Amino acid sequence: MAERQWLKRVLVRQFEFLEWTGDNHLRHSKFTGLREDKRQERLAGTRRERLGAAGVARKHTMSTIIEPSETVPSAAGMWFIGIAASAGGLTALTELLAGLPDDLSAAVAIVQHRVPAKDTHLQSLLSRRTLLPMAAACDRLLIQSGTVYVASSENHLTVTDDGRFSHEDGLRVHGLHSAANPLFQSASRVFRERAIAVVLTGNGSDGSEGVLAVSRMGGIVIAQDPATAEYIGMPQSAIDTGVVDYVIPLSSIAATLVEIVRGVAPAHERYA
Repeated sequence: MAERQWLKRVLVRQFEFLEWTGDNHLRHSKFTGLREDKRQERLAGTRRERLGAAGVARKHTMSTIIEPSETVPSAAGMWFIGIAASAGGLTALTELLAGLPDDLSAAVAIVQHRVPAKDTHLQSLLSRRTLLPMAAACDRLLIQSGTVYVASSENHLTVTDDGRFSHEDGLRVHGLHSAANPLFQSASRVFRERAIAVVLTGNGSDGSEGVLAVSRMGGIVIAQDPATAEYIGMPQSAIDTGVVDYVIPLSSIAATLVEIVRGVAPAHERYA
């Protein structure tokens, strides 16, 4: 009998101990959970603050810094003028640029065939004859309206979908560096009906494939009248494609570009 009572007391004490232990463990778990919830809440708050600050910083710097993966919204609505020249190009380009006003609402990119080892500092020479700001068409450079860009003589210049320049492999296209076709073709894809291809003096047929692409996408094609070109090969080849909208003297090209961009000239009235 005494043994049974002793065993009963032992079992009761063990039960009470287990109940106390479990209750404390539960309270500890609840306390730990609350602490963890608060910690996560603080971290979330800090994270939101950092993201908010980053958003404000990005908002204030968006006009000058645009991440490469972002699409430039102004590219689709911007006029883009690609100008190609070869032999005799310096004189032609100088006259054309001199006739463009400083408020031209278009980006202008120039490609001229020239040997890299004998680069004659085209940008420096042309900058003396234009009112527009001029810059080298560097790789990944954001294209801005109202600026004249000069392509490198060592690479082919193209336009990317996010409105930037890109330098492609410098292997010769039809024996030439800085060919017109890659620029015209890529610009037609990005700027579509607001792409203008201008083919000036030069030997060969560079630019012919490019003007076909520009015309196919609804853009505008201008060829220098061969009668006013020092070398007729390039403009005549462009004319032979049958898609040229304007065949006009060199002296009239600048004024025609201004009228097209300002919307006061018929976009597809062919002169021959």
